[in-house]
Amino acid sequence: RIITPDQSVPIDGGLVVLLVSAYGLGKTSLAYSSHERTLLLDCDEGSSRAVNRRDTVLVSRWSDVDQRPDPYAPYGAVAIDTAEGWLSAIARDLTAANRDFGTGEQLTLKGWAALRARATGYLTRIRKTYRQAHLVYAGEQNVIYDNFYARCKPLIAAQHEHITFLGLIRDPQQLANFYAMCDLVAV
Repeated sequence: RIITPDQSVPIDGGLVVLLVSAYGLGKTSLAYSSHERTLLLDCDEGSSRAVNRRDTVLVSRWSDVDQRPDPYAPYGAVAIDTAEGWLSAIARDLTAANRDFGTGEQLTLKGWAALRARATGYLTRIRKTYRQAHLVYAGEQNVIYDNFYARCKPLIAAQHEHITFLGLIRDPQQLANFYAMCDLVAV
């Protein structure tokens, strides 16, 4: 069977991707192109700038998304935009519910532990929908202008058996092929 460039390559169980780059380089637009039925969870209010926009949930509180029974059922792909916005939304929910966790997005040690548990729990839930889901980190790990990766090391350590680091994909065709395989993308 020949798979044409406009078709998705099927992957049993799903593939989860984390793409990291500077702002304004097209990560959201690329996420929308990952599947013809993509749902974008917009955690940083950046979807309005994207091209080829599809179904979008503007996430002001992560608990609105996290408590839905199965938000992915009708979609071929789900994108979380951005991973940092996702973790910030979780942090805001945690600190609003319990002052011992910190204030706003500034977490205490207990808050970081709760963030790890909540984010890991969500990733576990994703793996229930996509049984063989695997996180693939496509991007630079040590970015000079952003300490997001360093701040997430405890979360990454907790998921290490489910994460593969690809590094930065520079070839446009390889990047397009890579996105076509994804069921969930966090940008």
